[in-house]
Amino acid sequence: MQNKCPVCSIAQNPIHIYRQPFIAPGWERVHYRDIVCCGWCGFVYVQRKRLSLESQVDYVRENKYSNQYVASLPRPSIAEYHRASFSFLHAYLSKFSNHRTMRVLDVGCSSGQFLSLFKRRGYGLVHGVDPSPTSKVLAKKWWDILVYTATIEQFAAREKYDVIVLYSVLEHLQSLKSIVKKLASMLVLNGMLFLSVPDTVRFGKTLIEPFMEISLEHINFFTEQSLSNLLGLYGFTHVASFRHASDTYGTMVLDTLWQNTGQKKRVLMCKDGILALQKYVGKSYRTLYSIERVIQQHTRRHQQYVVWGTGSLTARLLATTSLLRAPIPFFVDNNPAFHGKTLLGKPVHKPDRLSSCSMPVLIGSFLFERDIRRVLQEEYRYTTDNILSLRD
Repeated sequence: MQNKCPVCSIAQNPIHIYRQPFIAPGWERVHYRDIVCCGWCGFVYVQRKRLSLESQVDYVRENKYSNQYVASLPRPSIAEYHRASFSFLHAYLSKFSNHRTMRVLDVGCSSGQFLSLFKRRGYGLVHGVDPSPTSKVLAKKWWDILVYTATIEQFAAREKYDVIVLYSVLEHLQSLKSIVKKLASMLVLNGMLFLSVPDTVRFGKTLIEPFMEISLEHINFFTEQSLSNLLGLYGFTHVASFRHASDTYGTMVLDTLWQNTGQKKRVLMCKDGILALQKYVGKSYRTLYSIERVIQQHTRRHQQYVVWGTGSLTARLLATTSLLRAPIPFFVDNNPAFHGKTLLGKPVHKPDRLSSCSMPVLIGSFLFERDIRRVLQEEYRYTTDNILSLRD
């Protein structure tokens, strides 16, 4: 099937890398999406032919925004790598102009936690834009920062900015070329664009769980060269890059800074994205085989068990392992957006459903396994024998 590359726009039959199966609360069948590579420029992206746009948008909305409604504090877990990114960015911005006169816009700012670092350092004007109304409320409450409720496509800038920030945003967006064109129009000449994206070239450097870095929320997989290809079309010149780890998820982050010089560049072929993804998929499959053996052991030993967690890992395991056929009467999850829904016909409850349950609980998470184990032991009096893990 011919498909236009989101970067070079060449119509072609892209190179297939991986078909990703998954399922989520409220869905009664497995969905698929195909990760492919442009054969002309090498950009890696999700081909959307096998997953409806509405399904993916609903999944992302529930995961990204639902917990903000019950949040009472900013997230300290991401503060450390926010500070690392800000230190890199501020060091360069200080060289170009007096930062106290700079106008900054954070696109997809969420609750404004990264943006608050600019305000604290004394940048002249600090604004955000985010599609969630909750983001506007929390940014005002926590940081006294103005956030406009809109998508980047909907946002009508009232002025031009000196700095525009997209932190963990570009990997989620469709219509890349029209968005970058709009960003260029919102910046002053020689203004700065800061992008922070997952570093595709270093996927799997720390492998916590299989396929985690091929997040269901991500549809674009960038390398430094593919970013240069996209941004060069609209007059952006590369200034600097900074690679570092996200301690929260063990993933690697690529921060890049670009100047709106107006000097356009041609697209160059880059193979680093497809090579990195192919290697990562192979490594993830080997880990998945180990998890499959553990699931089979639990299923042989227990007549029934509950699964705590209906997030991306459980979604992948239900679609790719024998967990689909395991004797699971129900799921529990902390996310209120999933309560009352079903997963493959089985209900999703609040964790307090376990207070009247004697069945073993399988922790469907590596990232939060320690926290869930502590809650099971301290709040629900579970013994070690009744807490099951996905680890070998």
